[in-house]
Amino acid sequence: AGVTPAQVQAAWVKQADAGPTLPFPDDALKLKGELATITQILKSRFPNIKIVVAHYGGGLAMMLDRLDHEAPPRVPGLAEPPSVTARRLYYDTVTFSALNLRLLRDAVGADHMVMGSDYPHLLGSIDKAVSSIAETDFSDDEKGDVFSGTALRILANVPAGVGR
Repeated sequence: AGVTPAQVQAAWVKQADAGPTLPFPDDALKLKGELATITQILKSRFPNIKIVVAHYGGGLAMMLDRLDHEAPPRVPGLAEPPSVTARRLYYDTVTFSALNLRLLRDAVGADHMVMGSDYPHLLGSIDKAVSSIAETDFSDDEKGDVFSGTALRILANVPAGVGR
């Protein structure tokens, strides 16, 4: 499509397992390791990439305090707390729950959230995507970030005509 590696701006990442195979927090740390590997490969190939994690991070926001507490003794040489790493990523809003979106906003900031709908998947819904964000207590600026501002900032350097 005539796009250089420097022009690739975003990758949506959905990491899925059939279910936890290890006890907590080992399974969460395994997932973190897998995501770190994916991120390293993407960043080495596409220097300007922003990683967008699907399905609001799958509840990651609820586990960050625990991961910050339990990861350092289990992961020698951990460069930074998991909560700091989490704030380097972006998250779509596919949850359809205003409560979950508030938790994610409090953990990573509205400027790291991108509206998602899961459409055309059977359970996807543009209406639910919009209403779940509209029902939050976010400020108008935060809602603006989630509805479009974050995506526009992420995709600011994509050349015209790409994706057509």
